[in-house]
Amino acid sequence: GCTLPTVSAGETAGCYMWKVHKDAVSTTAKFRVKNRTAPFSTLIATNGASPNSFEIKKAFKLILPNGGEQLPNGTFYDIKWEAYGTFNANELNIEYGTAAQMAGNPPDVALGTSYNNATDCTPPTVTDGGGVGGCFDWSVPVPNVNLLVRLKETLSPNTEDLSDNVFEIIGVLALVSPN
Repeated sequence: GCTLPTVSAGETAGCYMWKVHKDAVSTTAKFRVKNRTAPFSTLIATNGASPNSFEIKKAFKLILPNGGEQLPNGTFYDIKWEAYGTFNANELNIEYGTAAQMAGNPPDVALGTSYNNATDCTPPTVTDGGGVGGCFDWSVPVPNVNLLVRLKETLSPNTEDLSDNVFEIIGVLALVSPN
């Protein structure tokens, strides 16, 4: 919901919950408010614009892995996310490491910069209508614990998302003898 600002006696305040379009990215965005009953009025009390510009950034929301998963090593796992804003395949880094490694920059292991969907990797369905699903078919490496995945845009390093909680890669035993 909206939080109404405190106003002086005799004034009224209102608010509007604005859903940002998935491709609305700008470094110089501004709001303009117009009175519907007098749209061409030049009175400040009737129409107004934000005095300063603000930024609308691209964003990611990591879906999987997001914590608690146990991934068998030697298998493939779909890393899935939602992206808000237009991204090119070379603008996204997918990284993983331990929680301690992820606190540093960069982590020890970068999975790649391509999120072109493999035929066996199904992107998530974005239910809010504002984003686009993406996925990366990851070949799960050797066992480890306390791991996180980070999605990071290469052109804007502050645009990233990290797993909410740690996951682990578990070993898989295979019987080799007797058959």
